[in-house]
Amino acid sequence: MSREHLLIIEDDPALLRGLTDNFQGRGYHVRTACDGRAGLDAALGDPPDLILLDIMLPKVNGFEICRRVRESKLDMPIIMLTAKGQEEDIVRGLNLGADDYLTKPFNIRELVARVSALLRRRQADQTDTYRFGDCELDLVSHRFLKGGSEIALTPKEFRMLSYFVRRPGRALTRNDIMDEVWGRSVIVTGRSVDRCITTLRNKIETDPQRPSYIQTIRDIGYRFETPEPAPGDASLSSGPSGAGDGDDKTVAKEGGASAQGISELEMRRARDVQMSLVPAEPSVQGLDIVIGFEPCRWIGGDYADVIRAADRRVVLLIADVCGKGLPAALIASKLHALAHSSLGAGHGLAHMMQDINEHLCTYMDDKSFVTMAAVAIDLVHHTVECLNAGHLSPLVIQADGQVRQLQHAANLPLGVQPQAMSSQQTVIQRGDLLAMFTDGLTELRGDDGKLLGQDRLGGYLQELHMAQPKGAVAQIGQGLEKILDRAQGGQGPTDDRTFLLAKPV
Repeated sequence: MSREHLLIIEDDPALLRGLTDNFQGRGYHVRTACDGRAGLDAALGDPPDLILLDIMLPKVNGFEICRRVRESKLDMPIIMLTAKGQEEDIVRGLNLGADDYLTKPFNIRELVARVSALLRRRQADQTDTYRFGDCELDLVSHRFLKGGSEIALTPKEFRMLSYFVRRPGRALTRNDIMDEVWGRSVIVTGRSVDRCITTLRNKIETDPQRPSYIQTIRDIGYRFETPEPAPGDASLSSGPSGAGDGDDKTVAKEGGASAQGISELEMRRARDVQMSLVPAEPSVQGLDIVIGFEPCRWIGGDYADVIRAADRRVVLLIADVCGKGLPAALIASKLHALAHSSLGAGHGLAHMMQDINEHLCTYMDDKSFVTMAAVAIDLVHHTVECLNAGHLSPLVIQADGQVRQLQHAANLPLGVQPQAMSSQQTVIQRGDLLAMFTDGLTELRGDDGKLLGQDRLGGYLQELHMAQPKGAVAQIGQGLEKILDRAQGGQGPTDDRTFLLAKPV
């Protein structure tokens, strides 16, 4: 049974009691506060594993609590609970450091699932040991080994290497590195970063003049790379020292080739198989469709598809497996098989989702789950059925520019627990644009450094659609790709990026 510590800061006595009873009944330790001042003191004085935080609080509001917690360098997940649904409140909370939000009234089962998911991700992120090549960095004992021999690192070198190994594949600016290694209160220049990089390379690289790990990105900064190893080579991995079967058969942390014999050629073939499961140019009479699919590694955990159901409806699917790399890709391929089998047998959306959910609850471990949205379109009557299992809401951008969300938060993610599925009935007209996407889009940051977010992404789609209302969906897809590339900037992708756009014609 879970023993994580939760702090619930909420001024509604009935809701506070209900939340406390629900989480205590599931084995969590729960502390509560009914005003912002008491909540802030509790968060800073004895930091919990996760905070459930109301925004509208007496004495100190939730925004200020979130800001103060993050300024104190505390990284526990924060879920904001708010009666407000306006974009500015949600964006403000996320920009201050909140990890998620729910708008009241909410489904308690969804909240429990989100709490569980965030705590699992935090536990996975709290890795003590990182291995790459013949190097090992132990964050607990503060030791660095190369070829089995301990190499002394200065405090700045250790902080810098720790910062790099936790963010493999990401472009890090000199300002990012200065803030993390020296702190924002210390005034240093980019030259200080470069000098520290040079001394660190001399200690970790086999050939510092041709570095394998710390790569220079011209005019930007640096990136920590883990070269694709040949079979038998060690690769960046995480976990307690000595974990596994006692030898160097550690799977690559970044989902690449591993010492267990997964070669680059095999990974390329796996990528080809996964790409073949996503329709490259879906063709449906009466429906203009485009799919954008870009795994952040060789293979990924996103899935998108277009399936003709036995009842002659067209079913559009999009899903996101919690996790990345090979394990997530295997689950994504299973989604493809289960969806095609169920719909081909004449089952409806609810039956299909329940079949997938039961399979995942039976065979998938409790550290993972799947979010999925399915939209079935009857092109004769222009009716739409939407069933959303914990996924981002599909959007419909109408011909007049109005943006509306389809079903949201009605069903739990798949693989969490058995559940009955409910769907939404609506309509879509010729000229309307349907957009489905994964959080690899919404969690990108725009030019201003703020998360793209669902509402902001919807605004971009609205602009693209209204700019060419009679244009092909492929043109809108290309415009969206440019926006996403600009938001991603010089950084390597940190999550799979998938979208599906469709327009009745």
